[in-house]
Amino acid sequence: MSSEAEIIIFPKPAKMPVTKRGVDLYHCWDKRLANPRLKKTYKDSISWIERWYLEARHLANKEEWDHPIIKAVREDREFNRLLRWCCLEDIKLLQTLAENPIYRESSASQRRRLIIWHNKFAALILNQEIDNRL
Repeated sequence: MSSEAEIIIFPKPAKMPVTKRGVDLYHCWDKRLANPRLKKTYKDSISWIERWYLEARHLANKEEWDHPIIKAVREDREFNRLLRWCCLEDIKLLQTLAENPIYRESSASQRRRLIIWHNKFAALILNQEIDNRL
């Protein structure tokens, strides 16, 4: 019996081709959503819709209802409709991409985010309508 251990060399795993790709939003970059304050506050890599969502959520949590950003989202029905429309259009685009396995994972996570954003904008306009009735 030999006292030396035998070294077994395992084969190196073959490199797998990249099978997943990210997707970007299209309608959420609509120039009609541009705002100088949001441009200054957030990175250029963040879509306009996400900037509006983040700022609206922040202001709502602080209950700063008189701030121009939250007032635009809550009181301007046409602007709120545009925010929600952009979300819905990108959700539709992502649903078609979800059929392709390369984009399935990325489009699913983007869709979840867009649904949250859309619902927040819808809730803010509904909240404003309820406040007006009281």
